[in-house]
Amino acid sequence: MAGQLWLAPYTKVEESFNMQAIHDMVYFGRDLAQYDHIEFPGVVPRTFLGALTVASALKAAVAAGVGKVGVQMLARGAIGLANWLAVCYFRRAVQSRFGRAVSFWLAVLLYTQFHLTFYATRSLPNMLALPLATYAQANLITGKLPRAISVLTFAAVVFRAELAMLVAPLCLQALLAGRMSFRDVVVTGATAGMLGLAASVFVDSFFWRELTVPEITSVYFNAVLGKAAEWGVEPAHRYFSLHLPKLLLNPLALPLVAAGCVDARVRTLLGPHMAFIALYSLQGHKEWRFVVYSVPVFTLAAARGATAISLRKGAIARVAGLVVLASAAATLALSLLMGLVSAENYPGGTALAVLHQAAPEGAAIVYMDVGVCMTGVTRFQQVRDDWIYDKSEDDGVDDAVARADYAVVADREAFLARVAEAPGDPQFELRTTVRGYAGLNPHAVVAGGLTNLDAWADVLVLADKVWIYQRV
Repeated sequence: MAGQLWLAPYTKVEESFNMQAIHDMVYFGRDLAQYDHIEFPGVVPRTFLGALTVASALKAAVAAGVGKVGVQMLARGAIGLANWLAVCYFRRAVQSRFGRAVSFWLAVLLYTQFHLTFYATRSLPNMLALPLATYAQANLITGKLPRAISVLTFAAVVFRAELAMLVAPLCLQALLAGRMSFRDVVVTGATAGMLGLAASVFVDSFFWRELTVPEITSVYFNAVLGKAAEWGVEPAHRYFSLHLPKLLLNPLALPLVAAGCVDARVRTLLGPHMAFIALYSLQGHKEWRFVVYSVPVFTLAAARGATAISLRKGAIARVAGLVVLASAAATLALSLLMGLVSAENYPGGTALAVLHQAAPEGAAIVYMDVGVCMTGVTRFQQVRDDWIYDKSEDDGVDDAVARADYAVVADREAFLARVAEAPGDPQFELRTTVRGYAGLNPHAVVAGGLTNLDAWADVLVLADKVWIYQRV
């Protein structure tokens, strides 16, 4: 996880709300007029509770003189630390209930995945909810059902409403199995829900400067109004046929999950998650991060299946165990390769860092277009106090271009067209370009030979993605 953070230190647009909020809380405090969300509110409001928690932990670093770029790394590290501790707690619960062998295989299969390690440090709302969801699953394993329901309900109200679709089958299962009475389920869920509602209303209404519960607004916008479909629609089977296998990554994961289901304890844990994903499949718009909370439990099921194979006696069982280990090693190699590829997906952040290094001292106005801001630029990257960083998106963008000393743009043609129409006839010259991910070329390895390192280097195709201009 730390390696992935070091390889890809920048963030993308999906992470920007929480990252900008963390920055503003750390450096502006209660001065809401300077907050990013006042100028760029987004489509729907999001909660500030996660950002507030992270920002509170960073005050000491700022007081110690850590620079902005370092503070962003620490912010992501804090989110990753929360996810890592939750996974450790989950694994400890697995060991107490299933034994050391299952705990070992859980580590082997979980730590070699890509998405968990790469995204665990990122300020996606899902990654802020994931520690709570993982902690709740650990409590389910150890039999603390009311605590699990409380934590998941709180997380659903505050961070991600989709978790309610996991709470519902979990409560139904508890009722049918006689593990909780109807009254206990209602009281537990209502208490946690009201606590989350109160926290969200109190904190988010202050920062949004109006009475709001962001997750309620988000559900209404995306589900009731159906606006989520504008971001793309996939078939109902995609979570099971594409996204879940992609998250688990190991090609043997799903067969191992099936083998692990011979254990009734595994079936009990897996049932609510199967129902959760099935319910979420009714929503047309699908993304892997919406079901990432189920990854630890599915990996536990696979670990139970791997244990059943490895503990058998005989040559065939030993070979099967070695095959599973080999698949984990191959998955780890694939994860590292995916990390190297993904690190090239943030040309905006890289470009601004390049400009900071190359530009001389002195005040300047830097114009950045939408594509640059979506691929790595946050307020943490705006390190020059004597610079004005202009992210204008409105009709006055031509004026912004006209007064800019530097322009960092991802849409070169649109920028040049704006320059041509800008008042004052400004002139810009290209200083440098920044390359980014443009695809893969696996044929390079075939053509160059598996042992040819230069051929492997050609697999990752890079192209100019961001252009840095200077006013003449």
